[in-house]
Amino acid sequence: KVTVSVLYCGFSRLTPVCGMAAAHKDNSSSGSLKWLAAGALGVGAVAFYLWQRRRQAIAQRAAYPVIEELFVFPIKGCRGFSPKTWELTERGLHYDREWVVLKEGDPTTVITMRNCPKLARVVPTVDAETGHLKITFDGDDAKDAGEPLIVPLAIDDGRLKVNKKHVVEFTLWGAKGSALDEGDVAAKWLSERVGQPVRLYHCFGGRDGGSASDTKREILPPGNEVFGADLSSIMMMSRQTVAKIRAACGVAEVCSERFRANVVVDTGSADAEYTYRRLKTSDGIELTFVKHCERCVVPSVSNDGKMHPACEPTRTLRERFSAPAAHDAAGKAKPLAGINLYHTGTGLLWVGMQLEVVDTGDGPVWTKAEK
Repeated sequence: KVTVSVLYCGFSRLTPVCGMAAAHKDNSSSGSLKWLAAGALGVGAVAFYLWQRRRQAIAQRAAYPVIEELFVFPIKGCRGFSPKTWELTERGLHYDREWVVLKEGDPTTVITMRNCPKLARVVPTVDAETGHLKITFDGDDAKDAGEPLIVPLAIDDGRLKVNKKHVVEFTLWGAKGSALDEGDVAAKWLSERVGQPVRLYHCFGGRDGGSASDTKREILPPGNEVFGADLSSIMMMSRQTVAKIRAACGVAEVCSERFRANVVVDTGSADAEYTYRRLKTSDGIELTFVKHCERCVVPSVSNDGKMHPACEPTRTLRERFSAPAAHDAAGKAKPLAGINLYHTGTGLLWVGMQLEVVDTGDGPVWTKAEK
């Protein structure tokens, strides 16, 4: 109302002043000054109105973020794909991190981009019609890529019974899970392409993410299981935060996929997602904050399987976007990007879906990472 009144006042003055300036040419200097003053007032009022509308739009978007991208990473540590619609199951997005790569002869060692950057060139896609996971290699040429690897999507009781001796128990961040070896053909295919002896395993027993040792205490309710995710079922990040980090590090190739987020949202402004504590979908699925997502070197690995020479954007995260994580009682500053969430309820998520922010909290206060 105040803005409309100011606009009315400014433009109501503008008309008589212009008429006066035309009728009294001998007093043109005085009329011009009045005209300029009224015009400046009107322009200022319009600018204020537009600024206020923008602020309202940003606040509205922060309270009702919209999903812009979905990412599913079937094999932990490998490249993902971006569907428009995807099913959210009890353990996260369907097939997300359902396969893991383990060191040959040592199933306790999980292989990711941290210790094998070439995994970024391994590209799995889900073919629901045929019931298979199709895995290709983004090689330098057709000979380097070779033929795709095909493995079944499902693990039924018969397959488990026949291959019982090939079941292993693996440990990731202190939480144990069960997985089935996909066999020698898969191991040979993958090992030849990433340059080290590894084996591909299909998880079928969920890990209790809440028992992960890196948290030092349980921060998830009992029963919230995941497959190969580090901790919780969903990682969320905003497009604006990705853009802020990209601008800060000066590397144009830094994109949302680099941060391994499952859900990328439009929040209207950078860092808004750090304040989210509970969100809800229109179908009643609730997403609850676990912690701010601590970062390693993985975002610095490009899709060609190479580490950035200056370790960007990880270096910039450590220098400019570090803070004590919300769950860390010791208060040690760590590089952060995005938030970890767990969910209750199942259903579909889709690009364009609007989420409702039900509860908020404090965001991080940026400092430099501690060694």
